[in-house]
Amino acid sequence: MKKLVTTVLVSACTALGLYADNGDTFSYMGLNYTVLSEDEKTCEVGSNVNASGDVVIPSTVMNGDNEYRVTAIGTDAFYLNIPMTSISIPESVTMIRSQALSRCLGLKVVAIPNSVTEMESRAMYACNYLEHLTISSGLREIQRETFSGCPWLEEIVIPDGVEIIHDEAFNYCARVTSLTIGSTVRSIGVMSFAGLGALTSVSIPASVETVGREAFSYCNKLAEVTIEEGGSPLSFDTDVFGQTQYLGTYDDPVAKIVTLNINRPFTCTSSDARLMPFAYKPTLTSINIGTTAPALPESAFAGCEAVETVSCATTECPVAYSSTFSNAAYSNATLAVPRFCEEKYRSRTPWNKFSSIEGTLPEVPSGIESVGTEKNTDEAELYDLSGRRVTAPASPGIYILRHPDGSATKTQL
Repeated sequence: MKKLVTTVLVSACTALGLYADNGDTFSYMGLNYTVLSEDEKTCEVGSNVNASGDVVIPSTVMNGDNEYRVTAIGTDAFYLNIPMTSISIPESVTMIRSQALSRCLGLKVVAIPNSVTEMESRAMYACNYLEHLTISSGLREIQRETFSGCPWLEEIVIPDGVEIIHDEAFNYCARVTSLTIGSTVRSIGVMSFAGLGALTSVSIPASVETVGREAFSYCNKLAEVTIEEGGSPLSFDTDVFGQTQYLGTYDDPVAKIVTLNINRPFTCTSSDARLMPFAYKPTLTSINIGTTAPALPESAFAGCEAVETVSCATTECPVAYSSTFSNAAYSNATLAVPRFCEEKYRSRTPWNKFSSIEGTLPEVPSGIESVGTEKNTDEAELYDLSGRRVTAPASPGIYILRHPDGSATKTQL
């Protein structure tokens, strides 16, 4: 009898909202919730497939006389919801679980507050009409397929703070025209941006260490790729910009890269040229190598037979190999180098394989401006290209001659 009375009292208290177990459900202001911790008085948004219009999730809710803090949006909470047109997520939420906002066909704009530190796989998968998305800077990882299959999304901005972008995180967001990758991202996963069919350019920041297989495949309008300056080589997996087989069809897997800007050395996990990121790209016409890319791998641009110009901005010839460029590039492309550096490139392999080498790039600053030489001295003074005064050339090359009137000219010695 005592046990029966206790059970009846607990049931009555639960019904009145005076007591709840973890996992119990309740409703408040038209939305369903699930108790996460009765001791800590926390809950998550429960199943609300029929919620409609502008949905506002409060930071705290009432279950009878008890107040609960909303800290999560639960698994499948709004999955396949159609009538919901917008959702407001409070700063109390730190977790959005798997498929919580997936296939919400009425959503067009979603802002994920910076309080959210974790989103599980497929949290916002296939929101077909989502146009604008703000991602939390509190996230450290973007899980597999989190935002995959949102074909009306126009822009992706990955904020600083995010470090890892997992496989297929944003693939097949076909209308994205602008992609910004935050300066803290270290890893880009397999096919993470595959199928961004409207994307025309991408810049890979210095923080990125690895780019996964086919990360930018099926981006058939991707015309310009920039590797930003960084301290260590960037490692590419295979077929990062699509398979090397050129199909010439609408859904061709090969990115149509026209311009490539390299400001950092890179490597590939495969030595097979047909699997390397920039080899066998039939549309590549311009390769720009910055002053901070001291080396280029073997077969880096093999099979790129349409190359017209290779610009190398450094006075020190980067380490390269005969196989780095295609024979067609050596024969037909113009190698542009800094003024007064033509002869240096003509004396180095494989740069001397280029049939046309022109000193058309801006002169690299010599540092001579900082040397305190007074005008009207009796003799001319000689300096190297680093601005150091020399009494006699240590080796043949270009030197700066400071004249008695204070003017300076370069001279070949």
